[in-house]
Amino acid sequence: QDSKMVFRSAMHVLILCPFVAFAIIPPEYVQTALKGGQENLNANFEFKQCTAKYINQTEYPVSDPMEDMISTIKFMEDPENSVKVRLEDRGYGVAYGEIIGKCNKADGNRWDVYLPGSGDCGNPGNVLQYSKDDSDHLYTVDKVLGVYYLSNGNNKIAVSVKETPCEDGKVEEDIKKFHLAYKSKLDRYHKTLHPYWCDRNLINHEGACIDVKHSSF
Repeated sequence: QDSKMVFRSAMHVLILCPFVAFAIIPPEYVQTALKGGQENLNANFEFKQCTAKYINQTEYPVSDPMEDMISTIKFMEDPENSVKVRLEDRGYGVAYGEIIGKCNKADGNRWDVYLPGSGDCGNPGNVLQYSKDDSDHLYTVDKVLGVYYLSNGNNKIAVSVKETPCEDGKVEEDIKKFHLAYKSKLDRYHKTLHPYWCDRNLINHEGACIDVKHSSF
């Protein structure tokens, strides 16, 4: 009889108070669940632990602090920091990776960057190669070109690096290529994140785009 009462009470909690049930799930399991659907949930959830991935996609924890986007951009633009980029094979058609040193609370990973105009990555003989870990094939941020905004805060920062010249004539082409590839990914998973581009000179000190209509792409 007592066990039946306990069971009924538990069912009432689950039905009437789902948030209470959610609250008792260990944080590490909550975060794992959220990573699977982060496009829907991360706008209202902040990760506390930051992780990175080896080239084989195995995750490992990193001590890089969580920072908002504009603080991260300023960090990258300070020449004294010599901020490094790791590149990953994501199949976007444009070199893509993350910066070492700052993490995004929207997804619990380091801030994502992509390199329009900087050439292909991964092929033999190319300057840009994929990074196996935090000490392999790292590249130094030169300039922040702009940001591909997503409504969940998992924005992608476009940069150039010092190790290879940024071809001005290919920047627009690569930005459009990346945007189409990433939007295709969102559409495939039926995610609506209202993406848009903003030039760096149109991003204010609070990290907002002050003139979306007149941004380049």
